[in-house]
Amino acid sequence: MIKFTKHAREMLAQRHIAEKKVVDCINSPDLTKPGNQSEQVFYKDFGGNMLKVVVAIEDKTYHVIILHWVAKKEEESKEVKLVYENNLR
Repeated sequence: MIKFTKHAREMLAQRHIAEKKVVDCINSPDLTKPGNQSEQVFYKDFGGNMLKVVVAIEDKTYHVIILHWVAKKEEESKEVKLVYENNLR
């Protein structure tokens, strides 16, 4: 089950990101990384821009807490691209 925090819902609206894209990112990510404590980070490429979604996992429920396009954060974009390309090999 996927639930959105109030903050995540505000980010969806502010950043014009469709909820379906977030769900797709979690259900079929191109890359995942562990986050802090019980968090997991998901990345999905949507044609040039990668969506980053951070969730807190509790009892098989994914609580979406942060989401944004990675392309807007240059350093992280380079790191994700490198890891993503290495995973394809």
